[in-house]
Amino acid sequence: MQKPDKIYLHNPNMHYALSTDNGHGIPPSVATHLFTPFFSTKPQGQGLGLLLTRDILTSHHCTFNLLTDPEDHLTRFTIQFPM
Repeated sequence: MQKPDKIYLHNPNMHYALSTDNGHGIPPSVATHLFTPFFSTKPQGQGLGLLLTRDILTSHHCTFNLLTDPEDHLTRFTIQFPM
């Protein structure tokens, strides 16, 4: 079964933002550390970007997930904003 090109999310009590990346994906060994302070896979990375993003989202009562689909290898960052 072929996957759709776009994903539409609808819930009258929640707003969503979805960002999809078609890069190499996030390996499971890296995914467990993504929101760890000072963890980076980049040589010059500081490891603060996703940590700051997490803090901002949780302070606004948002929920989020960052997952790489093992079948299509797309990485999706979904943010749910409460109404």
